[in-house]
This record gives sequence, C-alpha cells and structure tokens, in this order.
Amino acid sequence: EVKPNVPYNVRVYLDRIGLDGNAYDNLLLTAEGAASQSVASTNSVYSSVLFANAISTDGFLDLTIDDLGGTANGWGLTGIDIADNLVAAGNQRR
Repeated sequence: EVKPNVPYNVRVYLDRIGLDGNAYDNLLLTAEGAASQSVASTNSVYSSVLFANAISTDGFLDLTIDDLGGTANGWGLTGIDIADNLVAAGNQRR
C-alpha cells in the first residue's frame, strides 16, 4: 500500500537464469503511472529496472511483468524497492 498521488521510485530486481538454464529474455515491465520498460535479456549476474515517479491514484501501486516469448519461459523476481520520491530526493515534507 502506498500514498495516493505521491511519486515513488520503484526498482525491480530480476533473477538471471530460469529453471531451464536459459537467461530470461524479452520481458516487458510496467509500473503504474510510469512508462513501460523492456528487458532484452537478463544474461548479466542480476538485472534491475528503475521506474522514477511511479504514481498510484488508488493507494495500490500496480506492477506487471510480461513474458513476450523468446528462449526462456517466465521470469524470476528477486526483490522490489519502493521509495517515496520526496524522501529519495532528500526533500523535506511540509
């Protein structure tokens, strides 16, 4: 649960390799209120995707991860960081 209409920085950490031994590939990630981002391959040790200024209007910040096909099926998630953008930027609240 998040505060409605407050900008958040969301970092999604993706696992590198699926159970079949192939690197995850061809993923599309979307955080509510932010532009979608594609990940061609997670062939590095770990991959992360940052969404700056994701904004929820209902108090729930929706995140979707779509597998668009490719060598590996599915995706692996190792963590998510969500930080109030005002705090992350060092701004003080009034």
